[in-house]
Amino acid sequence: MGRLNLNQLIGELHARKERLDAVIKALEFLHESLPIGPKGLKPKDRRGRRFMDLAERHQVSKRMKNYWAKRRQSGHAQDAEGGDQGKFREKEHPPFTS
Repeated sequence: MGRLNLNQLIGELHARKERLDAVIKALEFLHESLPIGPKGLKPKDRRGRRFMDLAERHQVSKRMKNYWAKRRQSGHAQDAEGGDQGKFREKEHPPFTS
């Protein structure tokens, strides 16, 4: 008789486990589909400024330092600093006078 009760108990535990697995799966699906962040719910379409963490800021800094060093070496620094470009713009688009 003890064996029968044990088999019945194991069967009930398996049934509970299957129900719990189904609940866990549903909760995981909801968790993945909701836009939840550190401050709670976020709107779907996030507007405004995107903030960078320290590591991202360092990556951008390195990338831009390399970019400007290459620009200085190739002689495009005058264009970037507004050297000849400003004169070109004045000729192309004269100031508006009323």
